[in-house]
Amino acid sequence: MLGVTSGRVYSRRFAPRVLRGVVNVGAGGTLRQVRIRLERRAGRHCFNFSGSRARFVRAKKCGAAAFFSVGSAASFSYLLPARLPVGRYVYDIQAVDSSGRVTGLVGGVSHVVFRVK
Repeated sequence: MLGVTSGRVYSRRFAPRVLRGVVNVGAGGTLRQVRIRLERRAGRHCFNFSGSRARFVRAKKCGAAAFFSVGSAASFSYLLPARLPVGRYVYDIQAVDSSGRVTGLVGGVSHVVFRVK
């Protein structure tokens, strides 16, 4: 994982605009897909970043964001369309191998929580 640091508080001006990382697939597996999700909580409201709409959409339930694909290369990056608004963010990364196995989330590595003030 590169770029975003878990537990960090960013000012809006210096908040990450590019989500990037590097994934590893276990022995004997071939990387098929890299997926990410980004959730935002502002006050009592939750928003999920939609990869198809390229924007945050209001969530009916917090913690229910869907993953979206960012390619099939071990090293990936995703440029957000605008600066991140103020809030608490959860950024998750998953790798899917050729047999359909999905990597688990590891705190601080593939499950990153940060804030924008």
